[in-house]
Amino acid sequence: MVINSEKENRQLANMYRTLLNACNSYVSVEEKKIIRKAFNFALNAHAGVRRKSGELYIFHPLSVAIIVVKEMGLSTTSIVCSLLHDVVEDTDVRLEEIEGIFGKKVTKLIDGLTKISGVIGHTRSMQAENFRKILLTMSEDIRVILVKIADRLHNMRTLDAVSKKNQLKIASETLELFAPLSHRLGLFTIKSELEDLSIKYTEPQIYQTLSAKIKLQQTRLNTYLKTFMRPIHESMQKQGFHYETKARFKSVYSIYKKMKSRNIDYNQIYDLFAIRIILENAVDEKADCWRVYSTVTDFYKPNRERLRDWLSTPKVNGYESLHTTVMGPNGRWVEVQIRTQRMDDIAEKGYAAHWKYKDTNEQADTTLDDWIKQVGELLRSQDGSAIEFFDEFKMNLFTHELYVFTPKGDMRILPSKSTALDLAFDIHTDIGVKSIGAKVNNKLVPLSHRLRNGDQVEIITAKKQKPQTEWIDYVITAKAKSKIKHALKEERKSVADKGQQLLSKKLDFLTDYNQQNALPLLIDYFNKSSDFELYIQIGNSNINITDLNNAIKILKLGDQSEKETAKEEEKKGNPNVIELGAINGDEYAMAGCCNPIPGDDVFGFVTIGEGIIIHRTNCPTGIKLMSNYGYRIISAEWAKKEFKEVEYFPVGIKFHGYDNIGLLSVLTDVISKQFEINMKSINAASKDGAFAGSIVVNIYDTEHLDQLIDKIREVDGIDHVSRFHVDETID
Repeated sequence: MVINSEKENRQLANMYRTLLNACNSYVSVEEKKIIRKAFNFALNAHAGVRRKSGELYIFHPLSVAIIVVKEMGLSTTSIVCSLLHDVVEDTDVRLEEIEGIFGKKVTKLIDGLTKISGVIGHTRSMQAENFRKILLTMSEDIRVILVKIADRLHNMRTLDAVSKKNQLKIASETLELFAPLSHRLGLFTIKSELEDLSIKYTEPQIYQTLSAKIKLQQTRLNTYLKTFMRPIHESMQKQGFHYETKARFKSVYSIYKKMKSRNIDYNQIYDLFAIRIILENAVDEKADCWRVYSTVTDFYKPNRERLRDWLSTPKVNGYESLHTTVMGPNGRWVEVQIRTQRMDDIAEKGYAAHWKYKDTNEQADTTLDDWIKQVGELLRSQDGSAIEFFDEFKMNLFTHELYVFTPKGDMRILPSKSTALDLAFDIHTDIGVKSIGAKVNNKLVPLSHRLRNGDQVEIITAKKQKPQTEWIDYVITAKAKSKIKHALKEERKSVADKGQQLLSKKLDFLTDYNQQNALPLLIDYFNKSSDFELYIQIGNSNINITDLNNAIKILKLGDQSEKETAKEEEKKGNPNVIELGAINGDEYAMAGCCNPIPGDDVFGFVTIGEGIIIHRTNCPTGIKLMSNYGYRIISAEWAKKEFKEVEYFPVGIKFHGYDNIGLLSVLTDVISKQFEINMKSINAASKDGAFAGSIVVNIYDTEHLDQLIDKIREVDGIDHVSRFHVDETID
């Protein structure tokens, strides 16, 4: 690699000027001096260090700082932390040195960033613990996680420089963790880019195909939007509105997700874009937005079921807007989003924009602040499995919201599908643990009752009530699950204490045996997972004194060496790349959850005891494995045809269309005679002129599969054909 120092210096100077220009309007001269000091400090600390791409390392923290300013709207402290965020971790600089130069506030944020920097490359349990650290730090100072998201965004933008294995791992983790967090914090633009960049590496072919189709269609849509807005524009000008319009095109990931969830083609997606009308200098924000809505519906008929009012009740992340879907020219549904400039800033920059409008946006600001406070409280009270918390919390990040009311008329915001018991714990833990039922709209319902928007709910309690194990299945919020588990654990702890005392008294009489060795042997004998579980069983008399006596007689309580079979499996070492289908290839098995075939983009997962399992990179299970167990992921590729043995793989194909006489016969003829493919099963049915079905066939690679699908599409009456995993349920 040829290094052009002069060119690098010019680029560095230009990037630094970009940073200063971006924050010029709200940063004082003294603050600019602090930013300059931080830049020089980082420049010296990272001197001579280069990234895997070959560029100077200083370009990374400088790029993160630019993201923090331009795309999040943060100020001096966050800029300084962005410039210094890798200094402590990657250089010899210590926190004490930073504190001496930049003060305690900056040092605290740098310390928070350093503590959560190790999410990548750990085991699932360590990742879960680090995730908990991230959220704890977020609840104390939101700027830490905002800078971390900016750091991740720049890493994703420059992910081409790392190995494919790390690309898959980092992209999967981003999709699973950082995109949902960005969504919850209101960083819509960043969230969408993180999702798109993730699918770019997990599904490269799909990403390229969809990106090309979107780009091709944008020109046509821009012309359509001008036609759509013409009468609205004339009317709003007469009314004296000052505004701008934007076209928001659906992201690649959103399109892909919709195609996958609904099993439809790209051409069947009709909400590819939305028109955004942004009011400037609005005096009465809500009233002005509704006036614009009235203007839009004067020209185009609205779909009543598609009206969304987030003006009166902002989302938890602070999002405010008025959405409607209207029938536009040429019979096309068009989504129109109406908001003020303030609302648009918050929608684009999320929590970062709240500081700018804190005095004028009290309602929306409170909802997000309350959520962050709840996160902090939840984490500090949570003492169970970090992995469980990790999974439960993620479930709540992307959920839609519902609004319910207490008997006094106070509004509570909960995730959709929340139950009466979720509400009880949301109000207060003491109310939750004493709940026996609820009244919804004056009707008595059980605790498991799912709430709906607008419900008025009264929680009924009893002093003698105790949490029940089945309550875990009644709730969906992380807060309620955590509180229930904590209460149950406290109850179990008292039983365990009783059991421990009983066992201790029993072992006091065993003078001939080593008490230290007795406990693990008894745990194994009674097939319990831990000493705590053993104590529980003894405490509630599921294991009595007679059972203990018999166990002690049978077991020879002495030293035993632990078996290291699982650990040895991990230590055996794995090849860098598995060649699938080679005559002398490594031992592996195809994952039953996604049934990969030659030509699919795949990876290997090292299991304990079952060898290497091959997954497709777009497999939902595979994405979780890459995100949570990156250290056990190895690269895999299919052997070239001339070097592999021919092997057939089961593949499912779905088809939909219009019922024609002899359609099924034509299909089977195409498959079995024209392609000479063995059909393992076939399922088809027609109803009201519609035809749908599925087949499972033996295919030897993706090229073979694509040829067959293309041929099926040519059959008269077939409208849609797609691949599915053979263990899927067919609709």
